[in-house]
Amino acid sequence: MNEIAGSILLLVVFVLFTIWIFSILIEHKKIITENIQNNFDALSNDIEDLRGIVNEIKDVSVMTDEERERYCYENCLDLNVEFFNRLNKDQVISLVSGSYFYPSDEIFIERFKFRLLNVSNDDLDGKYKVSGLRENYDNDWEPHEILCDYNECVTLDHSGDIKLGNCP
Repeated sequence: MNEIAGSILLLVVFVLFTIWIFSILIEHKKIITENIQNNFDALSNDIEDLRGIVNEIKDVSVMTDEERERYCYENCLDLNVEFFNRLNKDQVISLVSGSYFYPSDEIFIERFKFRLLNVSNDDLDGKYKVSGLRENYDNDWEPHEILCDYNECVTLDHSGDIKLGNCP
């Protein structure tokens, strides 16, 4: 009788252990399925983003030079004083400015190289003066200043804003 009770007890323990293992496997399967679904959703979003980029490239390829320049300017990264504070002195970067000159309502976009010399710690009406050298059309460097705050950078005469000129 003890042998039968021992066998039944061993069988019950084995069945409970098997049920426990299956519950762990089922939970693990749920987690794996959720991860696969999340990865699939993320991949689907990436594919949609790529489709949008391809459509933008198609649109840009049929633009005029002026339209392409404006599109590029509008999609350049905005700058702020913190960006210039992270640069090294004499570091050269490509910038683009977009300015409006009265009475015209057309934007004048200009790309140029800028060599950082100094970022002023003096607060000028909420702006900090960024001093440097600008490469002119003769490949010479001339003094140039930009005004920046923690949101944007503008031309010294406030006629337009300055962005990182990372467009092709």
